[in-house]
Amino acid sequence: MTKAAVVNPPHPEKWNRICRFDHVARSGSLWYPIHSAYCTGLLEEHGHSVKLIDAIADGISLGQLLTCLSDYQPEMILVNYAIKSSENDISVARALKENLATRVYLVGAACSIDPYQLWNTSQVDGVIDGLYYYPALQIADSISKRKSPTGVVSWHKHLTTEQLDSFPYVTRIYAKHLNIRRYFQSPQLHPFVDMFTAQGMCYWGHCIFCYWQFTLNRDIPYVARSIENVIGEFQWVKTHLPYVKEVMLQDDTLPAQRVRETSKALIESGMNMTWSFYARPDKTMDYETLQLAKQAGARCMHVGYESADPRILSILRKGTTPEIMMQFTRNAQKVGLMIHGDFMIGMPYETEESARKTLEFAKELNVETIQFIIPHVYPETPLIGLLLSEGLLNDSGEVSYPDFTSEQIREFARKATLEYCFRWRYVRSMLPLVFELDELKSILPSILALIKNLRK
Repeated sequence: MTKAAVVNPPHPEKWNRICRFDHVARSGSLWYPIHSAYCTGLLEEHGHSVKLIDAIADGISLGQLLTCLSDYQPEMILVNYAIKSSENDISVARALKENLATRVYLVGAACSIDPYQLWNTSQVDGVIDGLYYYPALQIADSISKRKSPTGVVSWHKHLTTEQLDSFPYVTRIYAKHLNIRRYFQSPQLHPFVDMFTAQGMCYWGHCIFCYWQFTLNRDIPYVARSIENVIGEFQWVKTHLPYVKEVMLQDDTLPAQRVRETSKALIESGMNMTWSFYARPDKTMDYETLQLAKQAGARCMHVGYESADPRILSILRKGTTPEIMMQFTRNAQKVGLMIHGDFMIGMPYETEESARKTLEFAKELNVETIQFIIPHVYPETPLIGLLLSEGLLNDSGEVSYPDFTSEQIREFARKATLEYCFRWRYVRSMLPLVFELDELKSILPSILALIKNLRK
């Protein structure tokens, strides 16, 4: 048995490094360390002792973390590493190694960008390139045999349904190691939990800006858990976490067939649970599918619209059109599903005119919650290759065009959110939520935090 610690390291800000792009959320959201929790579960399932620590959620300083781990005396520590917090994360990893005299490994999506360079410069024992569950298990097993693995360990192998079904329920790992009430996502009822029903990218998962697709999930096809295993986890949440108000399915996007399969199984189970998921606004997500999801207890969909410009949608490989996205949205609204809409201002060949077109399109959609963000450009993605080849990145690594500069893009995105929220049509559509306490407690704090941050 190896004593291991899996750590989301401290940071001066409320840093989301375990999500699809690392950032401080303007809405105050804080994501679960979902990959770390799955890794923790796998290690425990194979007999290792594990302490999962989320220093961000728990407000733990480096000094407090060192004290906690000094008492525990781990033989290996996995430290989550992200690009935009890289200096902080490496500094914490080095401090853990120097003060605790233990083995330290960096994990996370950013470790797949240039793992050997990262290992050479970080002064830690190793770096795991790719999805790190099984490499972490291999390291723990080796340490228990008195070996000390070092260097880069790569994992971009195909998972199987049997492997995914063998993992302990991640929600059980949350309940054991984390304070569930400290995690918050603006569209979700609070408290909520999340989980994967599948790993990897489906056939449609080719958006050129998708960070996980080209790092953690590189070369990993879409593989789903058995539906019986998924429903079993829903039942576990209902039985053991009765205070949880919603289950969020964190699959990169839930394919329409998977939505139907999950919905039918939930209806047959009679559990009557509230859940949400990532949805793709295309032709496969038809009215019947959305209606079935609503009947099964689905409440909200996270939808990446990105743009209303057909050329930009084509460049991004979204596989949809503004007309299809509008019909998808009207169908969702008709059956009573809420939507959190994501839009990006500044994608390749964006102009102020196309950005304004996207904002007006968003107003016409009139979904419940929304965010306008600027592109987060990461190495390894086709997006950065396109922008570099066209000379569309400035010295700070931000998207910038001759007639629509990075400063203008940033300002447009900031004002777009305010313009969207301060409309009578939007305010009027949100008024019914005032009389639904759970909805009000979920959405209002995020809107107020967002407006406060945008006005700074």
